[in-house]
Amino acid sequence: MMEVACDSTQRDVTSKTSLLSFQNPRVVDTLSGNPVNTINVHQLVQIVADVKNLQSPEQSFAYAVQISGSNGIINDQWIRGSLSTGSSFSPSLIWEPKSCGNFTVNLFLYDDITNKNLLATPLSLALTVGGCTSDSSNQNKDYQRVTNNDLDGSGRDMYSMIRPKYVVQKSFKEADKILVIT
Repeated sequence: MMEVACDSTQRDVTSKTSLLSFQNPRVVDTLSGNPVNTINVHQLVQIVADVKNLQSPEQSFAYAVQISGSNGIINDQWIRGSLSTGSSFSPSLIWEPKSCGNFTVNLFLYDDITNKNLLATPLSLALTVGGCTSDSSNQNKDYQRVTNNDLDGSGRDMYSMIRPKYVVQKSFKEADKILVIT
């Protein structure tokens, strides 16, 4: 479920509000750019909004995305940009949810990231992240997922799939190396 709503609980919007358009907050797939209606844990998505400069001088801005869950703010990131007269841009920032649950995504358009003077009314999205199960073995009874840090002494995190009689280990950084122990 995804809801789109305006949120003006932050700082007062500067007088430039009517000169910048900030709208259409959405979540899209990182590869295809298509809108995403269902978000699963560990799925890379982009948080996007449309910005248009309706004024005659060029306008610098900072696009900020703040994601909150049940434990408060879990993600806070931003990018800077500049729009010439009449130009449009759809800035996006990538998010990978690490857990299931309900999240609020607040989108801000500031003059800069230091002063944080709002250039437009903030936007927000209410997101639900799914794809979690209480027992991962229900997905595939032959395998159990185990994550080990520095399993081979190389300083790299290792990912293991355990099946009766076999242990298959694969480094995320060196996906071509597989070790099988019988």
